Amino acid sequence: MASAQLPSVKVADKAAWARWLAQRSTTSHGIWLTVAKPKAHTTHPLTSLTYADALDEALCWGWIDSRGKRVDETTMTYRFTPRTAKGTWSKRNVAIVERLMAEKRMHPPGLATIEAAKADGRWAQAYDQANIEPPADLVEAIEADQNAKAMWDVLTKTNRFLICMRLQSLKTAEGRRKNIASWVEKLAQGKTPQPQKKRPEYEDASLADTTPKAAAFPAARPSSRRASRTSIKDDPKSGSQCMTVSVRFYYTTPKRTSSPEKILYIRSLKLPFARASPTCLSVGHPGHFSAF
Repeated sequence: MASAQLPSVKVADKAAWARWLAQRSTTSHGIWLTVAKPKAHTTHPLTSLTYADALDEALCWGWIDSRGKRVDETTMTYRFTPRTAKGTWSKRNVAIVERLMAEKRMHPPGLATIEAAKADGRWAQAYDQANIEPPADLVEAIEADQNAKAMWDVLTKTNRFLICMRLQSLKTAEGRRKNIASWVEKLAQGKTPQPQKKRPEYEDASLADTTPKAAAFPAARPSSRRASRTSIKDDPKSGSQCMTVSVRFYYTTPKRTSSPEKILYIRSLKLPFARASPTCLSVGHPGHFSAF
């Protein structure tokens, strides 16, 4: 199930979270769980559950945490889901689970995920997120492509970790080769696992970030302007007659001069009107009026 479709859950405390998992851990596809920030867990009116306690209980029942999002000054929300059959293990979670086992807090669903990981080698391959090193074959392939190397050099730690982790989870040499080739191609195009602001200074300007910016209004200068007298009325403030003029600005696309004109925008102006002499109107872009 997509992250956006997962329900949000708020529980009062650690015990309530444990009860929720006991009742729903085998049937739920996942949730967004609200937790209190460390400095607010003793005073928050809705929950005293901290992230550390939430993770402990989740691991006991075979669940795993994922990304988190800030809710407000005192709370965060984290995605918790059942661990998948091929889900990788971090050394941090291995250490937590070993502590939970020593404390005899693990439940059958959690123990089953451990046995499965030990059986297929994922337990022994647990990664260290803080100190993960890119494998030699990945580095060699990236350095062979100048543009991929430029992007790799400015990657955030999170994006480097995600690439290395996904590569580490592959079982076959062919799958690993294809994955490396795919990442080299993506990096050369400036693509990353997660969006990031920092970009390399490519020698090839066509590879630089060319995300279109919102154009300032109006997007085009008018190719013609037409004014029409729409009404003449008495102005109660001045005691004289005023003429309301509606001016329509038109434009044609520069590359398609044969296309019909389209209205770009409309401006209206109220001017003094003298019956004895004509009123001349000068209209400039974008809508500057002067009467003489």
